[in-house]
Amino acid sequence: MALTVEQALAHASHAIGGSGEQSGMGGLTVLNYAGQYLCGSRSWRWLDQQQVTLDIVNGQDYVWLPRGLQSIVGLDMTQGLTTGITLTTHQNLVELRTSAITTSTWRYWAALTHAVHAEAATATVTFTTPSGVADAETLIIDDGFNPAVTFTFKTTVGTSTETDRHVLINTSSATTAAQALSDAINSAPTLLIEAGDATTAGVITLTHRRKGVSGNNDWSMTDGTGGAITLGTPAGGIDPGPARPRLDIYPAPTANDEDAVTLYFKGGWTTLDEDTILMAIPEWFEPVYIAAVRQVSAGFEMEGDSPMADRLTDIFHGPEYAAAVQVDDNMTPDYGRIRGGAAQTQLGIRASNIWNFNEVSAPS
Repeated sequence: MALTVEQALAHASHAIGGSGEQSGMGGLTVLNYAGQYLCGSRSWRWLDQQQVTLDIVNGQDYVWLPRGLQSIVGLDMTQGLTTGITLTTHQNLVELRTSAITTSTWRYWAALTHAVHAEAATATVTFTTPSGVADAETLIIDDGFNPAVTFTFKTTVGTSTETDRHVLINTSSATTAAQALSDAINSAPTLLIEAGDATTAGVITLTHRRKGVSGNNDWSMTDGTGGAITLGTPAGGIDPGPARPRLDIYPAPTANDEDAVTLYFKGGWTTLDEDTILMAIPEWFEPVYIAAVRQVSAGFEMEGDSPMADRLTDIFHGPEYAAAVQVDDNMTPDYGRIRGGAAQTQLGIRASNIWNFNEVSAPS
């Protein structure tokens, strides 16, 4: 039967002699502390996560890795017979990026690093019928922080103010009209919105100048053009948070490619919150986890009797920990025949992928 959070909290309370009382640090703090410590104590096989795929983005020389990644277990390009990726050192990656060499994107080099993941909200503005944008029609953009700015479409040159910008539209070209609006947005002194260049389809992409979800929630646009413009909904903003792992890659991709990289990785402890009911651990891991919970709870409350470090050390020398290690080690007793020797290396980097093909073409 799976261990519940309620049962684990009962153990934390019982360890300090209470009947429902919790450590002053908080019950969930005790449970998460014990879990994080145990999961970081060794390379548990049960923390190996299911296969995931990662996207590469045109011009973006890095790929975000999954949250909670502790280590890379397996990595290759999804189309592994025609492309490849090699993990390397940061020094080698610097040398590749700074050398005057030309290489194709059939092979990438990557180094694991960490960075804060924050993104700005974006939205699109599409001129569907530019000739239908009438003189004095308006588009109102509110960035959520400063006074809203009204963009007034004019067939003749007008005078702009801080919050009323004029857009010249004496053209029937969707691209030209979109570019005129883009220039007007970028020249607005108080607007925290940046507009990209217009595409041939009469589309401009707007990006909030402040990264985070505030752009999603507070940024708004009001169309007064009678259907001549289609407005996208601001989305995609991500607030800065703890540093996340990512792969810095070389060369920079020259095209978007969904599911380009296939990855197996080792995860860590799944943080418990108020809504968590069941513990995300195997049943055979529960005895050592309960032992850790009890020692952590007592360590917070009764440190004078025995320091936390001593209590946790006792766990690693205890029978519960030894039994968990035994079960975990026995999960994969055999990894098959030995690979990576000199003979196999001479066959080429992808040779291991074709050793068991059913047939080979006859010689010509």
